Order: sequence, then C-alpha cells, then structure tokens
Amino acid sequence: MGISPWRKRLGDLFQLIGQADQTYFEPELFRLNINNAITTARTVTFLIQKNKAKIPGYHDLYKTFVLDVCGSSPLMKWLVDARNTIEKEGDLAIHSQLRASIMFSYLENGPSIEPPCEGLLFASQNKLWRAWLRMAPESIVDESAIVIDRKWVANTLPDYELTDALLHGFSVLRSAVDAFDSACGQDVSAFAYDTLPNLSSASRREYIKLSTGKVCSFRRGRVSRTPEQLAQLKKEVEALFVDRSAAAYADASLPLRTRLQSFALMASKVFNRDGHHETMYFQTDGNGQITAATGVYFADRIEKYIFWHAMADLARIDPDFQGIFFIGEMWYRSAPIDEGLTAISDMPITGEAIALTGATAKGEYEEIHVPIKRSGDVATADFDGAVERAEVIPNFLYPLREAWGLKESGKLREDG
Repeated sequence: MGISPWRKRLGDLFQLIGQADQTYFEPELFRLNINNAITTARTVTFLIQKNKAKIPGYHDLYKTFVLDVCGSSPLMKWLVDARNTIEKEGDLAIHSQLRASIMFSYLENGPSIEPPCEGLLFASQNKLWRAWLRMAPESIVDESAIVIDRKWVANTLPDYELTDALLHGFSVLRSAVDAFDSACGQDVSAFAYDTLPNLSSASRREYIKLSTGKVCSFRRGRVSRTPEQLAQLKKEVEALFVDRSAAAYADASLPLRTRLQSFALMASKVFNRDGHHETMYFQTDGNGQITAATGVYFADRIEKYIFWHAMADLARIDPDFQGIFFIGEMWYRSAPIDEGLTAISDMPITGEAIALTGATAKGEYEEIHVPIKRSGDVATADFDGAVERAEVIPNFLYPLREAWGLKESGKLREDG
C-alpha cells in the first residue's frame, strides 16, 4: 500500500494551514486559505470512512480516535459546523484585531494606532503602508518601519485565534491518521511535518519599511541537504580546523568567552581564505547548544532595527531561545571636530574589523574585535591582534536583552 488517501488529504490540510500563515496580513487571501483549510479538514475522516473495508480493526480505531475525541472537543465540533457554514451559507463571520506602530531605533517605541475604521482594519499591507506614509513626519521616513500586529478570530469561536484552532484540529486528525496508517502497516515516522511548531498566533507581526513599502517578516525553517552536499560541507569546515581550539565554539560546556574566541579564530580563517566574512547569526538554547544558524544581510540601518526587534519577538515566545552569537564586519569612523550634524555614513573610515558578539539570557556578554589589515588589494584578519571589548554593550542587543528581562545600567554603545 502506498501513501493512504487520508494521509494525502492530511498533507493538503498541512499545506493550507501554512498558506494561511503566509497570507495572514492579506485579508482576502487569508480568508480564502482559511475556508479551504476548514473544508479540507473535514474530508480527512470522510476518506477514512470510505476506505474502512481496507483498515484492520476499523470500528474500534474510529471510535477511539475520531468519535470519542471529536465528540468531547468543542473545537472539533466547531470545525464541523464551520465547514457546513462555508459550504452551505458562505464565508465565516470573522473579525480582526489590528495595531500598527512606528519603530525608529533599538531603544524606543514610536506612536501606535488601532485603526478607527473598517477600511484600515481589513486593509492590505500596501494600503496600511500608504496610510502611515501620509501620517508620518518626513524626518523619520528613511530610517523607520511600521510594526503591524494582527489577530484573526471567528465570531463563533471567540476564544481561539483561527490558525491556532486549525493547528489543534490538525494535531487531532494527525493522531487518527497515524493510528489508521499503523493498522495498515505504514511507517508513520516518515511523516514529520517539521515546520508545524513554527506556525503560531503568538508571533503575528510583520514590518514594513516606511521609505519603500518593503515587507519584512521572519519564519524559521529547516534546510535539507543531500548526503553529497553534507559531505562537501564537512570537508570545507574541517579544512578550517587545524587545531581543536578552532572548533570549541560548538562545545556548550565551555565558558562564553572561550567559545567566542573559537568563533573569532574560525572567522579569521574564513576571512583569510575568502577575503571577506559574511554576517552570521547563531542561536543557542538554555544548555548553550546551537539550535539555529543563518546568514544575514542588512541593506540599511532600518533592516538592522527590524532584525533585532524580530529576534526579541521570537525570544518572548520561545523559552528555548536563551543566547546568541553574532559575527560581522565593522568599520571604525572618526567623528568631525565641529558640532555639526554628520551622518555616520559620511564620517571617514579609519579602520575595520571582524566584530564577534556573544550574549545569553542570564546576562552574560562578550565581544571581540579582530582587526583587518590591508596591503594593496590583499586583506588579512589579524587574529593575534584581537581585542576584547565587553566593557560596553552595543545597543543593537537592547531589544533582545529587554525580552530576556535584563535591566540595562547605561552601558549602551551606539551601533554604527
């Protein structure tokens, strides 16, 4: 027996919940995906019923995993009623809560509004952006973003956010599908649904760059690689580690400073091999284990604001988010002698370095700068000249430290 028809339909439901999540800030597309997801959820059990003659022990399984569970769950009963409403009467009556605010620094929150009219309450991202652009002072447009918080709820299920309701329904149906597949001799471990934990109403926030209308949002996911790609990646990484100290960054039992020094050694080797170093972000859990890693590119200052505020949002909803390592190139600049206002980007560059930062929810903080030396067209990272700079905390960490409940004591440094 191949993949069962009820498993395929459960996969359709999973896909539709993901599409609803991705279109959460586009009211018409969200409505369409929610309607499709609710009607699809109901057909999972229809397909199980239709194929009951092929399922060993069908009647006992159906009573245990469908009738008993769904009969005792008000939410599962709501899914049935909602499907009937959509198919026989039209769209569900749903409403949205919406709050929009301005973000223009790491340290302060700007003014916010709750749209007073239905036109904005159900507006698309583009319409919200244009409305804010008309209201915002011209002086803050280039380096600010709109922060949009939205929540969708059905009038007939006021205590649940809609995608949360569907995720609960999915988990109930998944248990049933696993039981029926197991009875048919299927290996249910092959169906992991890895992105399921990343769909949650706890993080319904997006950012819009006020100057361009560009939408920024953050989703976590997994990257799959072939065995050949993994072997090549391992070969490239091992080439950088000529001694064990270069791999110490991955040892969660070591002190933060030791691990950051190991990152500095690795970053220096990468720079001296490639002539540059990409900006990298690593996330750790409460045991210090690295749980996520990604390359980061900032087109401008506002994208830095957005990134670190988004990481703070994530830290508030994810109890396993307990630390970070951050690696990037930086430039030293000299401020003008006069007191005139000069943009940081207009100040002359006097030096450059690889900057490495490590921080945890316990309040630990370390920073290392590895100088970059240039001779003609050749640039070299001078690991032996590395300097520890943990006496002042850069202010890009402020949103994250605030999310961790850490109190600042004035030791913040302006991020250039």
